[in-house]
Parts: sequence; structure tokens; C-alpha cells
Amino acid sequence: MNNFLKISKKVLILQKDLEEQSDGDFNEYAQKITHKFYNQNEFDNEMEISALSIIVEAIRREEGYVAFPVQIIGALTLLNGNIAEMKTGEGKTITAIIALYLGYLKNHHQILFTQNQYLAKRDYEFSRPIFKRLNISSGLVEELDKKVIKNLVLK
Repeated sequence: MNNFLKISKKVLILQKDLEEQSDGDFNEYAQKITHKFYNQNEFDNEMEISALSIIVEAIRREEGYVAFPVQIIGALTLLNGNIAEMKTGEGKTITAIIALYLGYLKNHHQILFTQNQYLAKRDYEFSRPIFKRLNISSGLVEELDKKVIKNLVLK
């Protein structure tokens, strides 16, 4: 947890530097780094911090939300195979978007399940322009057969 806090602080420092770039420069840089990291076989700490700063800045530019350390820590917690419990208002949507992006770079695909169709649609519509800015496709499946869900979860 202490390491995650250090990482989150580094991410936010680097993200502040990205704020100074024009939209065009940021988009070019973010897409280049996203493509480069996607094609890497291994991720070191510096790459992870750089990638996290890109998604945090993309969220800020698209939706006007500034990520907090707790959201970055939550995303890192999820990416390390743990459960992150967050209270109402602590930013589960932002946390999930950060985790999805970094997970996508490392694993080349991500799936997020939720039981609530309203929240699934809301969060998809919220995140779609963020991922589009990074040249990442996303989609929403509003209903799945229980048999399909079971097969997806077991793989």
C-alpha cells in the first residue's frame, strides 16, 4: 500500500507536466506511448507511472475530473489481483477506467462486469471518449445470458 501511495504521487506529478501540452501534442504523445507500451512484453515501474499519468490526464481533458491518489491506489490494487472497497463518492468509475487502461496495455484486453445496467451504460458513455482519445476501442454489452457469463468468468 505504501508503494502504491508513492507511485500515485509520482503519477500526479507527471500528469501535471502533461497538462501543459496542447491537445494535439498530448493526443500524439498519448497514442504513441499507448501503442508502444501495448507492444511491450514487460512493464517496469517507470512505464507504469508514465501510462498511469496518461490515463489520468486523458480523464481530466475529456471529463474534467482530476484523479486523487485513492483512485490510483484503488486501480493498482485491482491490477494486483486484490479487491478494492470504496465508499460512495470516492470515485469507483475513475478507478475502474485507470485499471482498465493499464490492464489493457499489459494484457491486451479487459472486461468489466457490473450487475447494474444503468451504471454500466452510464460508465461506458463516460469512458468512451477517454478511450477514443487514446485510440482504444470499447464496447458495451447490456445483457448476457447466464451461461455466457459463466463461460467468460471461467476462462
